[in-house]
Amino acid sequence: TGAALQGELIGEPLAYSRSVSGKLRRQSTSVDSGLRAIGGDYAQAAYGVGMEISIKLSREATYIDEDGAVHSAFQENLVLLLAE
Repeated sequence: TGAALQGELIGEPLAYSRSVSGKLRRQSTSVDSGLRAIGGDYAQAAYGVGMEISIKLSREATYIDEDGAVHSAFQENLVLLLAE
């Protein structure tokens, strides 16, 4: 389900789930999330480095912020980037 469960560790607030994410919401904010560490069983962890990242620019795209409001790059005079 991905929902974080909450608890306490050495008197500090703790959130945990089976997925790894530093985000408390769908979109990042300028507010400190309070994330200080990510721990887990790394016995089968793997990582990779993407060498062919493509970048796309759009002046017409839309996006949805964390409050669910739809924003238009064209109407707000923005340039949106998509990196894959």
